[in-house]
Amino acid sequence: MTTQLVRSFDELPVGTAQTADPSFDVHCTVDWFRLLSTTALQPAAALRIYRIASSDDQPGLCIPCLAICQRRYLTALSNFYTPLFGPVNNAGATPDHLDSWARAITAEGWAVLDLRPLDRDAEFFHRTLATLRKTGWWADHYFCFGNWFLKVNGRGFADYWADRSSRMRNTILRARRRLAKMPGFQLEIAQTPGPALEMAITDYQTVYARSWKKPEPFPDFIPGLCRRAADRGWLRLGVIRLESGPIAAQLWLCAGQTASIVKLAHDEARAKLGAGSVLTAALMEQVLDVDRVQVVDYLIGDDAYKREWMSHRRERRGIIAFNPRTLGGIAGALQHFGGRIWRRLRPLPRI
Repeated sequence: MTTQLVRSFDELPVGTAQTADPSFDVHCTVDWFRLLSTTALQPAAALRIYRIASSDDQPGLCIPCLAICQRRYLTALSNFYTPLFGPVNNAGATPDHLDSWARAITAEGWAVLDLRPLDRDAEFFHRTLATLRKTGWWADHYFCFGNWFLKVNGRGFADYWADRSSRMRNTILRARRRLAKMPGFQLEIAQTPGPALEMAITDYQTVYARSWKKPEPFPDFIPGLCRRAADRGWLRLGVIRLESGPIAAQLWLCAGQTASIVKLAHDEARAKLGAGSVLTAALMEQVLDVDRVQVVDYLIGDDAYKREWMSHRRERRGIIAFNPRTLGGIAGALQHFGGRIWRRLRPLPRI
């Protein structure tokens, strides 16, 4: 088993997990990591792509990382756009692969390793934690965020919709009827490359600029994701328009057995029309009745409204590890573990 640094994703052999695999996740593909590295990389971070392969010329495992060299700090190739981090070709994450990688990054002298956000129920999470500890790292894990999702259990939209609260159903039905009577009403879901997609991207950006959300720090990422997803057949970009222009837009990705709700936005000045909820219902009908997914994932955060649409909650966690062979690793471990010990030992305040 060997671990080597690869200079770019173009040098990787074919071996990305396929959409037929139930464990397939868009966010653990070469397409996702390449886009993130070319449109949303912080200037201080350097790309480090680790390819771990056996001698039988199999595709092997790929773990994309970022390095902050001055601090000897190694992290996952992830940021606030990332709902889940994992290696490319996750099915190949055997203990031998991870042992080879852990020994390689130890030999390189990194002081701190930070991988986030991870699926705490996945083998990669548990094997990585165990392998780092076995290799001599002082490793811990920590909470990242809550993740709401829907287990479809083979239902179509009608059955799913019947399970929603009557208040929610009636509110959205009234909003849909009201919108349908307004001049120029259109509800479209762009899925393929072409002029309609480019118009939908422009409409999304228009709505986003009129929403309550802060401007995107990396403005090329979302348009790039839409175009790449359309090329792969993953895109579900919904837009509601009136005669005055677009008033709601949502970006969903649909691949394998999962539909991921990536971005939501509506024109804040037209919020009372309820176009955002109407669009969510339309996209939910699309992924349940047409795409026949088995999971709908709201990705990042514990926002209260997500409970109305989803059925289950789980947590995403991070792994942080310190290399005691380095001064930076020892200092980081003292700060991390020492602070925790101090909080447990300090006396309670007097009443």
